[in-house]
Amino acid sequence: EIFRQQVFKFSNVGASLESAGMHLEFVDAPYRCTSEDEEKVYPVVKQAFPECTEYFEWYRANDDSTVYHRLDETIAYLEKVMDERGPFDGMVGFSQGGSL
Repeated sequence: EIFRQQVFKFSNVGASLESAGMHLEFVDAPYRCTSEDEEKVYPVVKQAFPECTEYFEWYRANDDSTVYHRLDETIAYLEKVMDERGPFDGMVGFSQGGSL
């Protein structure tokens, strides 16, 4: 949801792409962040998106980012999304989604 708002609310990119005949599909991460992780969300993010009361993640990394949990499940989830909603010409993500 945050990425959708960034594309449409804070820029004219979304409207420009749609006026050119492109359809944008936004996929939310499948896992809700824990309350501990939500406390780590930067205050500027909470201020920019006050309507977002829940935050989601694609995977969970350990403290030193050497082990990623639920990554295989996330890839399977994205494959299912592509099968059900595709075909797609491309994919764009931000934050964790951009690293996939």
